[in-house]
Amino acid sequence: MTTHGDGLIALPLFCLMALILSVGVATAEDWRPPRAALFHAPGFPTADAPAIDDATLASALAGLPVETIDSPSGLATRLKRGDHDVLVLPYGSAFPLEAWPAIRDFVKSGGGLVVLGGAPFHQPVRQEEGAWVLGPRQ
Repeated sequence: MTTHGDGLIALPLFCLMALILSVGVATAEDWRPPRAALFHAPGFPTADAPAIDDATLASALAGLPVETIDSPSGLATRLKRGDHDVLVLPYGSAFPLEAWPAIRDFVKSGGGLVVLGGAPFHQPVRQEEGAWVLGPRQ
């Protein structure tokens, strides 16, 4: 386990990997690792959870096919069930409001969702003039 400067213990890496692997194709003859979409945007705020440093996140996802998507507009256009099995949101309760319809549609169509910390979808975040702005809590 890793700890953060504030003394909180991060989710053990094997737990994250187990969560992601649980959405892989289930039958033995056609099993493959799940294809993950990771929303990881520079400066995006974390809410209600300790921030996860880049090295810890990279270590947890090592060896898995991961597409990193670095903007809400990228998530809105590239998050497709045929291309990804699971979406990883590493920002606690914070989520990109602009991408909400795509996230909802992805999960409705059977996509998996891993939210690291916090309460999922309680803190909408939008981008205004290049800065991330917290919206009203849900």
